[in-house]
Amino acid sequence: MSHFILAAALMATLMAMGARIKRTRTSMRSVSLILLAGMVPSMIAPLSAAAQTDCADTFATGIPQAECEALAALYNDTDGLNWTESANWNTNTACDTWSGVQVGDGRVIRLALPSNDLNGVLTDLSVLSDLWHLDLSSNQLSGDITDVSGMTNLWKLNLSGNQLTGTLSNMNNLTQLQEANLSDNQLTGTIPDLTSVGTLRYLNLSNNQLSGASPRL
Repeated sequence: MSHFILAAALMATLMAMGARIKRTRTSMRSVSLILLAGMVPSMIAPLSAAAQTDCADTFATGIPQAECEALAALYNDTDGLNWTESANWNTNTACDTWSGVQVGDGRVIRLALPSNDLNGVLTDLSVLSDLWHLDLSSNQLSGDITDVSGMTNLWKLNLSGNQLTGTLSNMNNLTQLQEANLSDNQLTGTIPDLTSVGTLRYLNLSNNQLSGASPRL
């Protein structure tokens, strides 16, 4: 009989020890979850902050702050989150890695985002004075057409297939311009004299509300 009593006591002791171990494991698991929950926000915060373009950090972007700000404004003003292609935009990386952007000698020289679901008011891009290629065609851009008169290196311009308004800026300074397509917009006013742009080989201003004769090329 004493053997049975001893065995029962031993079994009770083992069960009590098992319960204590189980409670300890549960407590440790709870502590681990609490610590992890506290760590996650601090891990996410730096990643979120790093995702934003810091145009003042010209070492990272590789271009002047004003040019970076113009590109950042274009992204924000035209629903960049829903662009068809937006690789590296809105990140603090070199701008020549951004989809559709090309940089030369520390300046933006090419911006090409055709048929890319840009939707909104076109940002003033006149600060991008070193552009030689600007193509934002076949999007849903509205507002006044950007002033291109200072883009003296521009040789290809395509803003066709949008809902841009306003008048054409003086384009006589664009002495390198070879192709210009501004068709299918809502431009008004008089067609400017382009006789001094001797390099111009293609010009399409159709389907606007422009007056005057198109220059003979």
